[in-house]
Amino acid sequence: MKRRTRRVLLAAAVVTGALAMVPSLGLLGLIAGDAALEYAGRERFDARAWRDSEKLEQGVRLRMVDDLFRRDLLVGRSRQELAELLGEPAPSGGFAGWDHAYWLGPERGFISIDSEWLVLRYDAHGVLAEASLARD
Repeated sequence: MKRRTRRVLLAAAVVTGALAMVPSLGLLGLIAGDAALEYAGRERFDARAWRDSEKLEQGVRLRMVDDLFRRDLLVGRSRQELAELLGEPAPSGGFAGWDHAYWLGPERGFISIDSEWLVLRYDAHGVLAEASLARD
């Protein structure tokens, strides 16, 4: 086989391979772009905005919940203090073993099927023992 023919075949193989990767790279870009937008949209916790029902529908709690954990704003607080800070919780019937649950919004991520929740468990003295994120 001539040298020129080999170069043409090699170039064709490289172009075909690159074109085959375009859909995969596009999907990867969508997923990574969604995660980057979510990360960039995070906000500092604001109790008034957290309790605002209109802002809740706009996903404000999802943007603030990471700040609650990062700044340890929940640790060591009583039920009463947390109710004042976060508002009244939703019934936690869907989360066995947890005392309170706060709906955060549709789960973060590329494909959002479930909801994310902040779930709380108190000790025998009514002080927060554990807080976690959950999906339903």
